[in-house]
Amino acid sequence: MAVVRTVLPLLLLCFPLCWAQFRSVHDMIYVNITAQAPCVRLMNATHQIGCTSAVSGNVGVLHYCAEQSDVDWLIQSAKYNPYMPLMVPRLFTYENVQALRASGKISGILVAYGNRSDPQPPQAGFSPVHKCPNDGYGLYNDDPEYAHCKNTTWNPLGSGLSYLDFDFPMSLLLNQTDIDYLVDCHNRFNKYDNDSNQEYPLCAVQIKDRMDGAKDSITCIRRSNLNINLNPFIYCDPLGDKNVWGTLRPLNKSTPLNDSKDVILASAKIDTWSLFYNVGGVGANDATGFIALLAAAEALGKLDQAEKDAMKDLMFVFFQGETFDYIGSSRMVYDMRRGEFPAKLNDKVQWQPSLVNTTNIQYYLEVSQVGLWEQSGLWAHSDPVSQKTSAVRDNVNTIFSAIENATDSANISIGKPPSFQALPPASLQRFLREDSRVPGMVLSDHMAAYSNNYFMSRLDLPAEIGMDIPSNLKPDEAYGYTTKQGESLTKVATVIARTLYQLASNKSPSEAKKIEANSTTINHLLYCFLQQANCPLFAEVLTSKSVAALKSLPGPLPRYVSVPHDTANQISQVVANLLTYYLGERLPNLNKSTECKTPNYDHINSYIFMNGRPVLNPVDNTTSYASFCMRAPVQFSSAESPAFLSEEMLHSNEYSTWTESRWTVINAKIFLVSSDAEQTITLSVGVVVLLMSLVLVYFVNSKSDVLFTAPEADY
Repeated sequence: MAVVRTVLPLLLLCFPLCWAQFRSVHDMIYVNITAQAPCVRLMNATHQIGCTSAVSGNVGVLHYCAEQSDVDWLIQSAKYNPYMPLMVPRLFTYENVQALRASGKISGILVAYGNRSDPQPPQAGFSPVHKCPNDGYGLYNDDPEYAHCKNTTWNPLGSGLSYLDFDFPMSLLLNQTDIDYLVDCHNRFNKYDNDSNQEYPLCAVQIKDRMDGAKDSITCIRRSNLNINLNPFIYCDPLGDKNVWGTLRPLNKSTPLNDSKDVILASAKIDTWSLFYNVGGVGANDATGFIALLAAAEALGKLDQAEKDAMKDLMFVFFQGETFDYIGSSRMVYDMRRGEFPAKLNDKVQWQPSLVNTTNIQYYLEVSQVGLWEQSGLWAHSDPVSQKTSAVRDNVNTIFSAIENATDSANISIGKPPSFQALPPASLQRFLREDSRVPGMVLSDHMAAYSNNYFMSRLDLPAEIGMDIPSNLKPDEAYGYTTKQGESLTKVATVIARTLYQLASNKSPSEAKKIEANSTTINHLLYCFLQQANCPLFAEVLTSKSVAALKSLPGPLPRYVSVPHDTANQISQVVANLLTYYLGERLPNLNKSTECKTPNYDHINSYIFMNGRPVLNPVDNTTSYASFCMRAPVQFSSAESPAFLSEEMLHSNEYSTWTESRWTVINAKIFLVSSDAEQTITLSVGVVVLLMSLVLVYFVNSKSDVLFTAPEADY
């Protein structure tokens, strides 16, 4: 006991010093990779996709693949398995990934994506999703003529890479400094030629991104529910967010729609997806649809109130989660058909929106990918099955006539695909699946197969759609720069606005010519959504707190739908604020954020206190903001799949069942690894030293009465 009392305080005193020394040695051995976007695990009702590491992480010898010959060497000649290839973007293809996996020589994959890494994308195109997007959840699931894109292959370049299940991690490296360090480490330690392998020590990488969810959504949710009492750990979360919708004038339950077909619905989807988590700047052509619709909303929002009041109800809808089997539109249709959109009527609420059902939709216009229309034309698609009913066919023809008139006045030609061609993947399909009487058209830049060769990939970048902003421009100059895409999309937004104006007002095409999209607005929207979210437009329409959060972003906002939160994702909040800004009115008497609050009696409008534009005080050179309060009939609605409302619907295969696995830690490290022989020698020496230490301790302990006996006192 005396020994324990003596040694224990020494150990407690030594521990912080030993731990600090350990951390110091750790930092000398390992170099952390600072910025990466992992491939995460997703699940639906039947299977799992994506990537995961082992619990302790995956380790592999670094191999830099700058040319196809580097990939071939790893597969055919490399012998120090496992490897962790670092690939330039053009080599990260379905064929190479599958060949590397089949070789059994890799423990993970890194993809270089810094600001200097192989900027040229694959010339033939790259699309890691299916050839038939959202197959099985649209209109034609059981149709023998159109099911599974039998009539038209919409995404012929689709490889399905994003839907494969990998038992090793893959990460996109976002920091050029990290990439440079890895390449330098490879060149110093891992160089090889075709006749010989590398020599130890070798540069190696460890990736740890263990995903907790497994098998499928049903199993994952059941595991979470079983553990809720014993161990409250959630293994996965349903994908979802918030849809954004607004009307040109308020819909009030005091004037119910009942069964009248008085609503014109215009929609676009917000979200996109790539194999790597939350990568911003992707989906450039995918974004042109909702950007054009926002600009059209602004053009119509400038009409005077008397003219708005004389028009039919015009609703703008921006869907979330459409990439994953139409989450947002499925939920809106589900709520509409049950008399719950936008919310159940409450007699205690004075101002509440009128209920909207699919039966109230007179015309539906959806804006899809339109960024490449100057290369392949502008096309108006419709469903051949529902048009077998004459009333639907007549209304579809009315929509097309309005588009045709609008394109004539804007000097654009509009095409109509063959009457036997199916509707492309679109939110309209979910409306028609529930109610075949909804007459609608989808505006796109392709007649049949997509014009976008990089659909749903990290390579669907602004440069691919003509965002030709010179690199030498300062941010304020780039913000207002008119690109080829800006000029092109302004024309499309004008066509959309004039089409909706004709449909809602029954005015002549000549009268619709006064409606025109603002080219400056288009330039700003393109820059802010596709280049840099920390921009003057977003800074003006967001709250001061949200503006501060944007300053830390190096580029655009991610548009992956992610998992539901109490509030909308950043991108949905930005779209909602912009729609409020374009459709609403300023309330000059509410000058403080504490005053700009939605009253309890008003469930129709949103009240948002916006940051405003900066104002420079010439006296002391200080900057303040001209903040203001906006009110508009703009709201959020749920974009969570109906499948998760009950156990029965989760098993029905009627609605999207996508979930995202949770994870606890994601990190990657670089270090030098020695040969197996050297590691064995090191371990053996360590064991020998340990055994000798134990023998020495035993000897000292057994002779302690002799070695440590105090000398007798000399009297």
